[in-house]
Amino acid sequence: MSRLVNAGFARMIKNKVLLICLEILCFTNGISVSINHVMNWNTDTPDSFLFSGLILISIMSAVFVSSFLGAEHSSGTIRNKLIIGHGRLSVYCSSFLLCLTGVMMMFAIVWILTTILGNLLFGGFEHSSQEICQLLLRSFLVLTALTAFYTAIVLCIHSKSKSSVAAVISAFVMVLASVAVIQMLAEPEYYREDEIVLTDDVTYKPSETDPSLYINPYYISGNERKIYQAVHDMLPVSQMLDEAGAGTAKSVLIPITETAVLLAAGLYIFVKRDLK
Repeated sequence: MSRLVNAGFARMIKNKVLLICLEILCFTNGISVSINHVMNWNTDTPDSFLFSGLILISIMSAVFVSSFLGAEHSSGTIRNKLIIGHGRLSVYCSSFLLCLTGVMMMFAIVWILTTILGNLLFGGFEHSSQEICQLLLRSFLVLTALTAFYTAIVLCIHSKSKSSVAAVISAFVMVLASVAVIQMLAEPEYYREDEIVLTDDVTYKPSETDPSLYINPYYISGNERKIYQAVHDMLPVSQMLDEAGAGTAKSVLIPITETAVLLAAGLYIFVKRDLK
């Protein structure tokens, strides 16, 4: 498998799509930090930019993986690897490792750029070194799960155009679903009278336990909230956005489990599929 990784890495560092993705990420995040400094929209610490660009990274990852691996389908490279004696396990694992390397290059360059600019423009970190290391580890694991998901899609759909569309669409769906779930879970259970926004179609009822509070009709409770929370915990993008906002890392068990399941499922389908 080492020969596959070495050959793939030599091809990956010359990949134009990866270079374009890196340039886009650098430009957008550099502009974001600079504008926030000029407009004075943020505090005097760079913590809010610690994981800047997570949404864009998740989309750029789908674009890179679908382009990089999809090209091997269209050119017959994967079939040729099998013909000369490489096992499907080696082919699949080497493809995943190469894609993970590319995705981590995106994350690393964004983190380094925003950290340098953040420290220069806003000062030192508010969080401790231990907290930052925990967040970096957690983000690495979440991005690993995301890469495993895209790799499974592209290697199991043996058409560059179809796999690319599926990967990119799934990235946008995950981003939209993550943002929607976070917003719904963030709705407060109660409002005070001065916090109520009056509309014709919404009625705010006083709380029975505290008449000074009004029940938020948009608050999700009971089993429905548990379902939304489960979806939130399972979506890699949602996990990253939540931690970036809170500045605290959660359990690593979920992304590790997701990576294992996605790798096993993708490999099973890849082994069973006819690549001729």
